[in-house]
Amino acid sequence: MRRAERAFVTGLVGALALASAPFDAISQPPRPGAPPPCSGRPQAKLDALEMMPDPTEASGVSAWTLTLTSSRSAECLSLLVLLDGSQPAGRGVRGPIKPGQNKYTLQTHPGFKLERPQHCFRVQMDGTTGDVDAAKRFCATQKGPSWSLK
Repeated sequence: MRRAERAFVTGLVGALALASAPFDAISQPPRPGAPPPCSGRPQAKLDALEMMPDPTEASGVSAWTLTLTSSRSAECLSLLVLLDGSQPAGRGVRGPIKPGQNKYTLQTHPGFKLERPQHCFRVQMDGTTGDVDAAKRFCATQKGPSWSLK
């Protein structure tokens, strides 16, 4: 009986350890020597947003390119998220946000489709509060059977 109890407890402890393990790389601590996580206000401005391809059909956006200017004095780690209202439209990979103007590529969020006559986008940085400021409003507008940001 002791052997069965020990096996049960060992299995239970292992299952609990797996259940509490982080499933998303976002929740994992930065590697030693990596820049610190971004925090506070985003301190960045969205200068340009492109969708690939442009123009595209409703389900045809394969990726997004953001041109972002960071006014921070040093790199910080974040995850860029492109939102259409509250719906995720694109998501990057957790990585360094570099000072100055840089381009970042985001993959289209699974299930995102262009369905309305107009979709207006905003960007958030994981770990910061509020949206990234934008140079202008970035909206994809339907033109016939396709949508364009131009």
